[in-house]
Amino acid sequence: MSHQLHGFGSEMDMGTTHNIAGSGRRLEFRAEFKQAAWIHQEAYFRIVVPGMYVPSFLPLSLQILGKRSSDNMLKEPFHLTNIRVDLLEFSCVPSKYTEATDIRSKVLFEKETSMEINSLNSKLMIPPTMYDCVIPQVGPTFFIGGFTRTYGLKITLSICNKRVPRFNVSAFIELHVAQKRYERIHEQEIYNPLWHFLGCNKDEMARGQDHFMKRKPLFPYPSYPFGEENIPLSIRVSLNGNTQFYQSREGSYDGIASPGMELNKFVRCTFIVAQGFKEASQYRQVDDIEFCLEQIKITLEEEKLEDDELSSKEIPLLDDRKSRFIRWSEFKDAVAGSELARAMTSELEDSRSDEPHSSISGPLESVNVQGGSSKERVPPSSACDRNSANPTEEDMLGFESGKNKPTGGDHGTFPGVPKADNSLSNQESSTEASKSNENDTARNNPKSPYDEEMYLQILRSDDPVWDFLHHRAIRLEEKGDDMTDMEVSELDFLRGIDNDLRWGRFLGGENPGQIFLRSQFYRDILDTRIRHLINVSWSEDEVLQKLDPVQFYLIWRSKKQSREKLWAEHWGVDPETTVHVADLDDVIRNLPQRETARVLKRNDRAHDCCNKLLTRLLESDEILYEPEIRYLERLLEKSKPSRLWSILPPAALAINAAGFFGSMKNYVLRAIQFTPAATLFGMLRHND
Repeated sequence: MSHQLHGFGSEMDMGTTHNIAGSGRRLEFRAEFKQAAWIHQEAYFRIVVPGMYVPSFLPLSLQILGKRSSDNMLKEPFHLTNIRVDLLEFSCVPSKYTEATDIRSKVLFEKETSMEINSLNSKLMIPPTMYDCVIPQVGPTFFIGGFTRTYGLKITLSICNKRVPRFNVSAFIELHVAQKRYERIHEQEIYNPLWHFLGCNKDEMARGQDHFMKRKPLFPYPSYPFGEENIPLSIRVSLNGNTQFYQSREGSYDGIASPGMELNKFVRCTFIVAQGFKEASQYRQVDDIEFCLEQIKITLEEEKLEDDELSSKEIPLLDDRKSRFIRWSEFKDAVAGSELARAMTSELEDSRSDEPHSSISGPLESVNVQGGSSKERVPPSSACDRNSANPTEEDMLGFESGKNKPTGGDHGTFPGVPKADNSLSNQESSTEASKSNENDTARNNPKSPYDEEMYLQILRSDDPVWDFLHHRAIRLEEKGDDMTDMEVSELDFLRGIDNDLRWGRFLGGENPGQIFLRSQFYRDILDTRIRHLINVSWSEDEVLQKLDPVQFYLIWRSKKQSREKLWAEHWGVDPETTVHVADLDDVIRNLPQRETARVLKRNDRAHDCCNKLLTRLLESDEILYEPEIRYLERLLEKSKPSRLWSILPPAALAINAAGFFGSMKNYVLRAIQFTPAATLFGMLRHND
């Protein structure tokens, strides 16, 4: 909502500044969100529930800024005469070619008042009684399938002075409205304090240090203010995407680990500041402050419930007391959702647990990262059929001698797909030199996965990822009701990526081959030769997409058209809604070499081809063409089409960056302790 109304980065700016004419002074109005202690949320989420008292989470302040002098009293004070609070509801409903947005407002509070502002360079807090209102009973914020509903508060003040005409200042803050649901539990029914299960934030003060403790079933995201401007520093503990088990999902709060696994394989610690040093330095002189990370301690917490008695046990996994200094300027990684925030990841090196968990009896038993021991064993067979993925030595000798031959498959040959030097299908030349080494490695190592049939099917494919997804899905479908639960999940995963590839949902984003190989499950069961083909393919695709997105798109289009003909029955292709261009391959062969997106200005034939495709896609009744249509529109907006199929470039969004950083003192990050059971402990000390 903030981006739609005020541009990217506006969610960081919760106030306005008004220049007072003829005085060289300016009036600053600020709103600051204070999160409720009983709501666990990340920075800038701003979660509220209906019925919450607005002044309890939104303090308002006024400040008149000017040159400092011995007398900071205004000779002619300003007066606050009116205050108004509006609740805005922003909704967005997508249609086939555009989206409909609607903004509704409701006045929560409006009052004529009289408040004198007579001090200079000092912050004046507006009393809560002047904007006494609550969040009404409204529906929750949601984002689903392109449908959006979110809320915001707009506070408007009227200010007047004898010499200055009446003027208004306002502040806007976006909110996420949640529904409050709870379940009443009798304390005598559980065997540990309630906070251990429900989660709470507990703050204590001790010996001049900021002492904090976070215990939450989910991984915590605490935030601590620094400096006079209270710039937040957040510590994020999350699961790493490079997990060794198929059940572990990137971005989830649940994972599986095994004895001996390195912590940095599934746990990641990230430090985030609300504004990077480089971004803050653009507006004013700031000091490059330094943090000292003195200790990282990770413990594994085990809980057992036996004979109605709950027992807990903590096992230290890592106690790193090597002091390391972190400068503000070292926060350089981008943070999703904020143009100004920057992050830095702390590596957990040499953090292997040498001793297995006491409750683990074998290498196949898994441990839940959140602390509870899982008695469910990892199945010895993965989603791939181990009998076919790992053949016996007799089978391997049969393959080498030619006695056993692979059955089925069209060996990955697709008529009509361009094979010119400028296509994405140059894996042949790049893999021939290493083919003998790959084959030797696979055959001489009986323990490595070896799938000759699948390898031959995608050896000469123009897109090994796409063909592997297709042939692997057919293998699983042929099993029918004999599939295991893991194979059913794998089939859903394969169909999802295959569907995204077909409809162009990866265009302009992360390469599907990279997403596919990120899964540790497939990296463990894939034939090394197949993995090599996929790795080379997505690397070339990634380079081409950056250098020449037009050529990348046309080649992907050619692959899609050829596969819609070959796999028409499997995909259920509808000829009436299918969009094909007959001379697409010839257009690709005649594209200029090593061109960027400027090719649309120089090559009239490629430009016409893209316009024809866009026109036919818009005329089609298939809603699934929307990702491809959006990508084509982005390509065509870089040129000025002069033919029948011209389109209007979308209006560019203005990017508003607000710099806020005052002078900051040095702080020391005293200690951090966090556990896979989601316990985060530490202290912050201010060096005067």
